Amino acid sequence: MVNDHKIGDGIPLVGLNFAPDGGLYGVDWGGGYPMNEDGAIWRIDVPEAKANPLRAETRKWIAADLSGEEVASLVTLLGHADQRVRMKAQFELVKRDALAELTSTAAKVEAPQLARLHAIWGIGQLLRRDAAKDESLTLLFGDPDPEVRAQAVRTVTDRYGRPLGLDVIPAPTKEGHALTSMLLPLLEDPSQRVRLQALLGLGRLRDPAAAGDIVKLLGRKEHHHGLTYLRHAGVIALAGSAPTELLAGLAGDSSDFLRACASLALGKRNDAAIAAYLGDKDPVLAADVAVAIHDDWMIPDAMPALAAALGQHLAHEPLTRRALNANFRLGTPEVCERVAAFVAAGKAPEALLEAGLEALENWTTPGKLDLVVGQYRPLEPRDPAVLAAALGKHLDALLTSEFSPVRTTAMDLARQTGVPIANETLVIVFNNADATASLRSAALRLLASQKAPDLAAIVSSALDDSKDEVKMTALDLLTGLYPDKALSEIERRFAGKVSVAVKQQAIRSLPAAGGLAKMKSLLADLEAGKIEPALQLDVYEAAKLEPFAADPDISAITAAMEAKWQAVMVTDPLAPYLIALEGGDAARGKSVLLNHPAGQCTACHKIADGKGSNVGPNLKDIGAKKDRRYILEGLVAPQAVVANGYGNIVITLADGSSVAGQFRSEKDGKVIVRDPEGKETSVPVDKIKERSPVISTMPPMGFILQKSEIRDVVAYLASLKG
Repeated sequence: MVNDHKIGDGIPLVGLNFAPDGGLYGVDWGGGYPMNEDGAIWRIDVPEAKANPLRAETRKWIAADLSGEEVASLVTLLGHADQRVRMKAQFELVKRDALAELTSTAAKVEAPQLARLHAIWGIGQLLRRDAAKDESLTLLFGDPDPEVRAQAVRTVTDRYGRPLGLDVIPAPTKEGHALTSMLLPLLEDPSQRVRLQALLGLGRLRDPAAAGDIVKLLGRKEHHHGLTYLRHAGVIALAGSAPTELLAGLAGDSSDFLRACASLALGKRNDAAIAAYLGDKDPVLAADVAVAIHDDWMIPDAMPALAAALGQHLAHEPLTRRALNANFRLGTPEVCERVAAFVAAGKAPEALLEAGLEALENWTTPGKLDLVVGQYRPLEPRDPAVLAAALGKHLDALLTSEFSPVRTTAMDLARQTGVPIANETLVIVFNNADATASLRSAALRLLASQKAPDLAAIVSSALDDSKDEVKMTALDLLTGLYPDKALSEIERRFAGKVSVAVKQQAIRSLPAAGGLAKMKSLLADLEAGKIEPALQLDVYEAAKLEPFAADPDISAITAAMEAKWQAVMVTDPLAPYLIALEGGDAARGKSVLLNHPAGQCTACHKIADGKGSNVGPNLKDIGAKKDRRYILEGLVAPQAVVANGYGNIVITLADGSSVAGQFRSEKDGKVIVRDPEGKETSVPVDKIKERSPVISTMPPMGFILQKSEIRDVVAYLASLKG
């Protein structure tokens, strides 16, 4: 294959590989998620190339037993057009300890380049088992072919190194190495690939005598951050050869490229001296240093310096997020106040202020996963008094922030940690009609937690507020403060003209209010089909909560409902989910669609013309095209409603041949199928012997999301009108 080719669109092929016959093969699991034992192996080829004699020859050599081949024949195969044949010949020569033949081929300037390179790699295999000496390859350091020089350097030094990956590179030894003097001149080689391999090789040798020459090369004025391969080689070279004092001292060098290499070299060594670069004038370099300190294995001794760097290059998100998280992970009173001050100052972009709020919200009970990288990095619970003290010093600024989430979160945190806010101030906030409903609700909750004077009157007034969120908060508080009154207010919500959201809150409040009789009444209405669709899920879920779940009458009704659903699921998979058709919250649904860790919706779909994937259809106008039932069915029974062009089908014809690809449509007695190259085939229905179901690769969301989450997603998707 020459150049780039689009070989398919919309069919999720994995395990792509070229077979001995020259075709490209891949596996399509026939829908993937459903365990239906369906699937297909696809073969992709260029028809006119099938007769190429090189294919037959390649197939012969791949199948051949080379143990009986003459050495001369094996040497010839080192230059074969197919890599698999070349590798097979190389390994056979190594197996025979054919050092002389490999050395001769590597040194033969007129031999094919690929044959020479495979000979070099074969010598490298022999070097690793001490069946050859370094001189077999150092003789090629002066070869006219730059790729031969580069591969000779790489191969001869490779056995002195160690896997890079996430391994910490050890500091340089105090001993010299015989190869160092041979590699240093290659730092001036006209070929950048040779210079790159010389740098990598010197890093493997760990000889401090090379450090000065490496610094000189990397400090050249023409070097810039765009030379990523050279930068990587420079990092490895310095990490292996330069002492800490030298690397830390380069923090003031004028070369951006050299400073980048030196700082990351310290990172590769897990050396806390990297902190010297956190104050670099280049925000990208400083952020790379923050990543080196914070991510992967972390550099614990440098974390305090990273925490103290909060505020440097303030708008640079990767740096500031890690500085915030360094403070969060350290957890001391000093750093807690630093984060509170950062948020209170309000100078950072909103996304970073939200990151600071997230740190404060999780301060006393950190989760198991890191807030930035998501790795398992558990922290122990911490004293709430630390957070309370930090909030207390900056509470006025937090509560008057221009950023609404800061005010609301500060109010909530003050309530949770017992930081007092004057009741008079809270009443002013609550009575401020221009404040957001979230902030006024937070003020109301704090007034309740502080047992403010006239609390009953304040909560009572909130029950009839113009904002639903405030009403719902008041109803929730009422069930804890005055359960008897709460029951009458819940009844009033059903009798009056209030929003669905408020009625849903009233139902959710029933267990805490002890409304057993009302629950039985609602559940009986649900069973009889008298509950409005938007409230059906709320009634069912409230009935499953204690103390209602322990009531034999209630549990009998819910058990009967569930048994009925199970009985009809084979023919009607929507049955258990129809109560989630109406009543969802679109804002919550958007959050589920974009952020649910198991749902992974945007791995296959877009909801606009930006973030997402084209594996599944774009959902930006699904609400204008389809009704809620279709959307719900697409979520919980995706095999039942496969969008045209996004499901796979296999058709077997009466003559025994088959057609497979994306199902496009069926009309006028013909099935239209599109193959991976985009070609559409029209198959007459009367010529079809058998066809597979149209398979979607989407998993049934009923196994992943809660019914309430499904309801919210339905509401959000139904709101998308394009």
